[in-house]
Amino acid sequence: MPYSSFILDPKGIVLGAKARNKAEALADIGALAHRAYDLDAAQVTAVLEQRESLGSTGFGRGIAIPHGRLDELASPVVLLLRPAKPLAWDAVDELPVDFIAALLSPTTGGATHLKALAELSRMLRDGALLDKMRGAGDSDSLFALIEGHEHRNAA
Repeated sequence: MPYSSFILDPKGIVLGAKARNKAEALADIGALAHRAYDLDAAQVTAVLEQRESLGSTGFGRGIAIPHGRLDELASPVVLLLRPAKPLAWDAVDELPVDFIAALLSPTTGGATHLKALAELSRMLRDGALLDKMRGAGDSDSLFALIEGHEHRNAA
């Protein structure tokens, strides 16, 4: 589904992920990127690990937004992972992370990447939407929530 600045494919959402730590969550995101967007899982994981080594992408309030850039992308894509148990992430507020929204953008799209990151973070700062996203029973419900939010905001 295209948003104004990124694409979210329903195949790019996993709830109840078995990851036990940040490294496993990033590897899960790599596998998810392969499934949803046919990207190289190891390359995606490496790009996200490299960014994470610069500083935590723990956004606060239980949210992490790992992000990176890949040559083979034409536009930004998002992957959503909700771990079965909150994970230590070195977040700014020191709270564990229970909702991960990963952003992958084209290497050449500096402004495009920043716009998508800003849109994603705005969406995740919406407390009411975030509560509903955390309460979604399955990936289809979560996708529908986000799709409905985007349509309301586009109107």
